[in-house]
Amino acid sequence: MKKLLSIACFFITAITAAQSTSKISLKKGQSITATSTVNTESELSMGTTKNDIALTNVMNVLNEKGNNYIVTVTATKMKMEMEGMGQNISFDSDKKEDKESEIGQSVAGKLNVTDTFELDKSTGKLTLINLKKTEEESNMSAGMSIMSGGEEDQPFNGAFLIIPSNKKTGDSWEETITNKGLITKKTYAIKSIEKSIATIELTGTTIGTIEQEMQGMTMNITMDSKFKGSVKADITTGTVIESTNNQDSNNSMDVMGQQMQVASKINSTTLFTVK
Repeated sequence: MKKLLSIACFFITAITAAQSTSKISLKKGQSITATSTVNTESELSMGTTKNDIALTNVMNVLNEKGNNYIVTVTATKMKMEMEGMGQNISFDSDKKEDKESEIGQSVAGKLNVTDTFELDKSTGKLTLINLKKTEEESNMSAGMSIMSGGEEDQPFNGAFLIIPSNKKTGDSWEETITNKGLITKKTYAIKSIEKSIATIELTGTTIGTIEQEMQGMTMNITMDSKFKGSVKADITTGTVIESTNNQDSNNSMDVMGQQMQVASKINSTTLFTVK
């Protein structure tokens, strides 16, 4: 009896591992909606700031090209509440009066603007094909995102996850990403696999220094952060269903010989809906 149970367990494990895809599986005409909430509390030299943002972004699959998908990404909704340094700022893209406000005009170039990417089937990496932002806007966006602990400002960076072959419940693996002077180390641990859905714990660190140009000034941004979260992913398609992330960051920014320290706590949740 024990021998039969052992054999059964072996085959169940083998079947589960075999079901894991080695490449992202999407279809022409599919869409993925990313609904994100990000809550940030930062301690700066001039006081504490709080920032709550809700974003909706849509990815559409246009075609296949070799080992890539051609996709478009569009930000469709934004809701924001900011508090700090004696000011309270709010914005809701669904409200006409907010669209006509000063802050509404400043974010107008970010909403309902479609960019086109190549999506690598093997890695989930997105490579921009057309650029709707100016170089200055891109540098500013990337710099502010890094200061708040993000991997630049692409909402679909975490939309896909390929689990290495033969991994099962209890197994883990590591990943190191180097980008513009920042080194991010991630450890993934599989907590459970039910049918085709894997629940994975994610922990890691990001450290390093990058140089950014913003409004004609050169900034050196030094980052030191730790994060922990979870990911639910479909192992048959490589698509993520839900991700959460809790991050503590201690960053600094040097501009024209002056240094500003920024300590931040960032909690984020993103739901991905595939249609």
